[in-house]
Amino acid sequence: MTAFNLRGDDHIPLKHPILIPFNLRGDEHIPLKHIILTAFNLRGDDHIPLKHTIMTAFNLRGDDHIPLKHTIMTAFNLRGDDHIPLKHPIMTALNLRCDDHISSKHTIMTAFKLRDDDHIPLKHIILTAFNLRGDDHIPLKHTIMTAFNLRGDDHIPLKHTIMIAFNLRGDDHIPLKHPIMTALNLRCDDHISSKHTIMTAFKLRDDDHIPLKHIILTAFNLRGDDHISLKHTIMTAFNLRDDDHIPLKHIILTAFNLRGDDHIPLKHNIMTAFNLRADDHIPLKHNIMTAFNLRDDDHIPLKHIILTAFNLRGDDHIPLKHTIMTAFNLRGDDHIPLKHNIMTAFNLRDDDHIPLKHIILTAFNLRGDDHIPLKHTIMTALNLRGDDHIPLKHPIMTALNLRCDDHISLKHTIITTFNLRADDHIPLKHPIMTAFSLRGDDHSPLKHNIMTAFNLRGDDHSPLKHTIMTAFNLCGDDHIPLKHPIMTAFNLRGDDHIPLKHNIMTAFNLRGDDHIPLKHNIMTAFNLRVDDHIPLKHTIMTAFNLSGDDHILLQYSIMTAFNLRGDDHIPLKHTIMTPFNLRGDDHIPLKHIILTAFNLRGDDHISLKHTIMTAFNLRDDDHIPLKHIILTAFNLRGDDHIPLKHNIMTAFNLRADDHIPLKHNIMTAFNLRDDDHIPLKHIILTAFNLRGDDHIPLKHTIMTAFNLRGDDHIPLKHNIMTAFNLRDDDHIPLKHIILTAFNLRGDDHIPLKHTIMTALNLRGDDHIPLKHPIMTALNLRCDDHISLKHTIITTFNLRADDHIPLKHPIMTAFSLRGDDHSPLKHNIMTAFNLRGDDHSPLKHTIMTAFNLCGDDHIPLKHPIMTAFNLRGDDHIPLKHNIMTAFNLRGDDHIPLKHNIMTAFNLRVDDHIPLKHTIMTAFNLSGDNHILLQYSIMTAFNLRGDDHIPLKHTIMTPFNLRGDDHIPLKHTIMTAFNLRGDDHSPLKHTIMTAFNLRGDVHIPLKHTTMTSFNLRGDDYVPLKHTIMTALNLRGDDHIPLKHYHDCIQPPW
Repeated sequence: MTAFNLRGDDHIPLKHPILIPFNLRGDEHIPLKHIILTAFNLRGDDHIPLKHTIMTAFNLRGDDHIPLKHTIMTAFNLRGDDHIPLKHPIMTALNLRCDDHISSKHTIMTAFKLRDDDHIPLKHIILTAFNLRGDDHIPLKHTIMTAFNLRGDDHIPLKHTIMIAFNLRGDDHIPLKHPIMTALNLRCDDHISSKHTIMTAFKLRDDDHIPLKHIILTAFNLRGDDHISLKHTIMTAFNLRDDDHIPLKHIILTAFNLRGDDHIPLKHNIMTAFNLRADDHIPLKHNIMTAFNLRDDDHIPLKHIILTAFNLRGDDHIPLKHTIMTAFNLRGDDHIPLKHNIMTAFNLRDDDHIPLKHIILTAFNLRGDDHIPLKHTIMTALNLRGDDHIPLKHPIMTALNLRCDDHISLKHTIITTFNLRADDHIPLKHPIMTAFSLRGDDHSPLKHNIMTAFNLRGDDHSPLKHTIMTAFNLCGDDHIPLKHPIMTAFNLRGDDHIPLKHNIMTAFNLRGDDHIPLKHNIMTAFNLRVDDHIPLKHTIMTAFNLSGDDHILLQYSIMTAFNLRGDDHIPLKHTIMTPFNLRGDDHIPLKHIILTAFNLRGDDHISLKHTIMTAFNLRDDDHIPLKHIILTAFNLRGDDHIPLKHNIMTAFNLRADDHIPLKHNIMTAFNLRDDDHIPLKHIILTAFNLRGDDHIPLKHTIMTAFNLRGDDHIPLKHNIMTAFNLRDDDHIPLKHIILTAFNLRGDDHIPLKHTIMTALNLRGDDHIPLKHPIMTALNLRCDDHISLKHTIITTFNLRADDHIPLKHPIMTAFSLRGDDHSPLKHNIMTAFNLRGDDHSPLKHTIMTAFNLCGDDHIPLKHPIMTAFNLRGDDHIPLKHNIMTAFNLRGDDHIPLKHNIMTAFNLRVDDHIPLKHTIMTAFNLSGDNHILLQYSIMTAFNLRGDDHIPLKHTIMTPFNLRGDDHIPLKHTIMTAFNLRGDDHSPLKHTIMTAFNLRGDVHIPLKHTTMTSFNLRGDDYVPLKHTIMTALNLRGDDHIPLKHYHDCIQPPW
């Protein structure tokens, strides 16, 4: 009795003191051992000592010389002195409360709310309460181990098996309850039962008469019948997959890809996988609530807190998994773990051994150490701002300026804000892909679909934000939300409470209601046509014929097409601004910078398209795409299915395959030289010798080179119109103004090129660039790789370095006078004494000065041909008419200059300007800075002021009479009584008057030489032939007129 702490008087048989403390029931004729075996359902033959039977049933380890009580206390780490009955250490270890007169069985049943009649053994009651399955011949330990898939040999105590399976830490002398409470961070005093501690920690609600299993089922909305074990119910609800022999912990670890060794408690595995931070004395629920900033009172179940924080809608009888799947439209059968449903919906890729957090981190390229909570990693990567007590949803909503009430789920808020269209059963990924026309199978992560659609380049370990920032050269520190770098790069203006979509719409003047996706607003503004299944990038690339494979960023396609130079760290806006010398601070939207640079006028509420249309007098209704307006204004021909580039290429006969950027086509057609790394502006500047630093807008460089006058607020069109005296109202397209000013004839459906070719009688098929018909007509020789400017300079012997504008060589060659600020037109008018107001077109000034007759609708060529009696049909180039009229000989590949030089025996190298050749041949005196007109006037002693046209200067010394409206030819014919019809060339009239004999194909020089028997080879200038015939002496630098002082009579 002392050894086992049995209490009883000496006159009471020993059996009774044993039966009383354990509340064993049995008749007097039943041996005590049988009573014990029956009560605990122990199996054992009569010849086996009771102790061995007990030790076998519970796998107790101990030598024969150790009392059973000590073996039990050692196996279960029960603490107690030798004089305390065994029941008390058991009750203390399990925190059971009961009086001594209540049997231990009843105490256990009350504490765990087990239901039974007194005739049912405790084991059966336990089996029923926890839905454990096992036959009567199987020890309770084995049944428990099978139900929870505990692994352990028979010689290992149940406590050790439990501690190993759940990685509980504790010494042997510590009761099992303490390691459990430590592992789960449960807080409670020793006098509070474990059930109450669990219920308090997890805020489970119940009455004392409800078994713990039912309380758990109710709290988490788990569905299961009483005959199904709790483990199976949990596995069914969360779609956990396993065999019965795998411990629940391993199933959980496998299903959620948690990593952890067997000696690490499950709580630590969970905390490690999700980077939860907490001390061991804080319950897991609190750690979760802290990490995700969940707000609640202690009496609210965790499920409700989660539902409230994320605005999930679901009744209490719906499992949390189903609520989550409904809210986010996840698709999956009940037997598929939630993790797999999530992974399928978002196309996450991973092996089963990788924690879900790592999969999320990998898929979205989030960077974060294992000790950092996932929320913090997300907030860092996306630069979300928010205190720890604010749910993650709120920082996201703040950063993206989403507006919604707390009772609306985040998915619905996103769908509403961005005008996504989707039913509740469609995963959020699909509406996003539909709205932005992203292409990708269900197994492709959304990130990859986005990266493919926009050609973003980035490794899987780079956060999507960084990939976006790199691709578009956005500048911003990691702590700044992505919205801000975007707004900075594109100079978007808007307060933090305004959604980014609205900022974009305001900056670019996009019009559209809130229910219209941003893509559609963009497409409407620029009149892009596309089906919803085509990505926006492809629509843009098709509309503007940008070349680039799918793996090339849109930015790079744009930069390649226009040869923009810029490093990856420079925003695209800056790359655009640099080559075109756009000026503007970072806070000015690109639209405003463009408006300023090109002097476009438009208020902020007017879309850029409308501003462009107003400035260039384009006419259209709002429903007509800008392409069509351009096509109409410039008479470009093309069906709707033909990109604008092709229309332009057809109209101007540009040659190129579709894979060649439009820039290259232009460069090929006009022989512009450059490497791909040189911006188009620089190529233009080099080819035409325009001078301008990189910080000067191209408009200013053009205005300086051609001396255009105009303030910065005047559109370039107006400056051009002023300089050339073009007349028009703002509503008339520039093409029409040009057609009117130069009397070009052409209907609206005829491209401007065709009108020009018809008016000038240029010959060429549609597939030949305009440059070639011009070069053919003027007999210009050059290879395709030589720019037209260089061809002109070479052919006409103009001298100029590449850095000198073309205007200057022209002015030098013809001795035109004028400062850089004087338009070329004014210099021409001054040099030739042309009279005309600034508002008179140059054509009119020319016609007035030379008395050309012709209505405004007649091309200038026709008045010239009429005045000089040139013969030729409209399809014959003017050059041919001139050559025919004056009998000039030369093949089409010979420039007109060479034909003239051959006909008059002028000697000159190609590098000498024609003016110098003329001055040398006729001994005209004059420095380079003296106009050819003055050299002629000096040589022939003509008198005239600068304001008198040369025609009048010629008419005065020869006393020619004629009104200003009479062509000079007529005045000459009248003065010398020459007879001839207007359709007869002047040459023929002269030949008739002086009886000169010669065929039409013989130059007038040869006819004159034949008539007067002048001898001379073709390479001898006519002047030298005359001097030889008359024995005139003089150096080449003396005009022929001066030779009369040196005449030696033949005698």
